[in-house]
Amino acid sequence: MNLPKRPTPLRARRSPSRWRAAALLACGFGALAGCSALTSVFQPAELSENYATLPGVTAEYAWEDQAMEAPGLVDGSAATTVQTSREVRVRLPEARAIRRVVARNANYENATLYTGGRGADEWRMAGQTRKNTETDITFRVNAFTDRIRIRIGNTHDDRHGAVARVINAAEGTTRTTTFAPGQPRAGEIEIYGYRPKTEGP
Repeated sequence: MNLPKRPTPLRARRSPSRWRAAALLACGFGALAGCSALTSVFQPAELSENYATLPGVTAEYAWEDQAMEAPGLVDGSAATTVQTSREVRVRLPEARAIRRVVARNANYENATLYTGGRGADEWRMAGQTRKNTETDITFRVNAFTDRIRIRIGNTHDDRHGAVARVINAAEGTTRTTTFAPGQPRAGEIEIYGYRPKTEGP
């Protein structure tokens, strides 16, 4: 006698809701890990110490093809000003990531900032100010270098309508002008990078 076959038991199906919960939990842990990693990379930052006041920093300005030392531009005090030519240079003892350059107590109306490149005579324009009316000028920079240069155009001390005088216009020619250029001056040249922001008390 042939007996009927016993039906094969169906495998228990796992609830889809359990799979969804597990997936969401895994995603949650992954998101937390990702946020933690991003937080460690993108930490809040603040300006560093003034690199221009570190030991070994030198400041100078060009005068008739000569380099004249100007330690007063990097002595940490902007109270007293230093008269310079229309080109000022500051050199750090080593290359650093630079994010700000500030000329304080300066009479610069037009000025252009350059950062040093790989070669000794290589310079790259990094910032510019035109028709400035402030005595403190901030250049936002993104460079890794050991030196900066500021070339000054007009100053706040330039005068128009002065006593007429004769100047050399070109080789072998002269002309008369009533414009009297002011001498560039600044109290301090400051250089900053970034550092991780410290929590307040």
